[in-house]
Amino acid sequence: PMPGPMASRASDEVHADSPGSEAPKRRTNKRGRGRAKGRESLALEVYSKLCELMLSKQGREYMWGRTYLTLAWNLMLRNSHVCNLRYEQLEFTGDALRFYEGTERYKNPKHVYANPVNPEICPILALGIYWCSFGMNHPTAGGRLFPGNHQSERFRKLFQRFIAEEGVSRELSLLVSNASEIATNSIRKGAAVSCMRFGSACPNEAMIATRSQWNMGLIPSFMIGYQMVGDQYVGRTVSGLPLDREEFASLPPFFHCKDQESRKAVDDIMKILFPNVDNILRNVAEQAVASVVYHEEFLQRKMGNQHPFYNCQLFLHAGFLDTLRKYVTVEPAG
Repeated sequence: PMPGPMASRASDEVHADSPGSEAPKRRTNKRGRGRAKGRESLALEVYSKLCELMLSKQGREYMWGRTYLTLAWNLMLRNSHVCNLRYEQLEFTGDALRFYEGTERYKNPKHVYANPVNPEICPILALGIYWCSFGMNHPTAGGRLFPGNHQSERFRKLFQRFIAEEGVSRELSLLVSNASEIATNSIRKGAAVSCMRFGSACPNEAMIATRSQWNMGLIPSFMIGYQMVGDQYVGRTVSGLPLDREEFASLPPFFHCKDQESRKAVDDIMKILFPNVDNILRNVAEQAVASVVYHEEFLQRKMGNQHPFYNCQLFLHAGFLDTLRKYVTVEPAG
């Protein structure tokens, strides 16, 4: 059973508020057809397994899809909202990647944290893989994080095709009783439920409702009010950091530059890797690349040396990795 006052009605309220979602009881749409997909909440263990399996898939489409999945989870967004994320909403401040509401970098940011403890579900690492492979804010992207038309439908089809694969469905059968109930709606619901897994230590109901934009009974989510500290707490919890251990306060991997020479060496590499971005986005990209460099051995173990990811400039350009390895750390003092 899920702890916390929100848990007992989480399923009903999630689906009552989500367009395209389904309440626990089977409903019919306008054409009278039954619909039942998405009733199953995606448990943290299942989400972790899906991220791990998707990481090992030998295809660029899965690098894209895994980034989409981790952002849907960490931001607690509907599938149809993830595809609308824009680069002008991003900023890395302190130890968190901020996604601002709207197109101005000051309003109600959602904080997204690295998870160096469990890199398979780390959203910053997923973004690093994505940007190293696909580039960042290309002029043809129109400022969109996931450029192109019908990206939510693209992800829905990829996600359903992926969980239906024989090897994946076999792994899921060990974790869930009915994998056929899992759909894109399950991601946002599961992210909220995962924040309740520590009972009285978990973020409170209002914090979770505000981030996920769900109603609390008769109270609309917009009336609850945004609190930055509360969102930071939810952000660390939903990232999968262990709330009951000191690693909950883990710093993200970063490049510790002690002098101007080392700072210039890192800056020069970032300008080559990401030529189409301003200083704010280059700082975001730098944090993501730091996670890639820090988890280099983990990625090689999970992806294999023949993965298309290793065709990006970071790995092909002589000296880039050797230089960046010298400065990457997660220690506060460097």
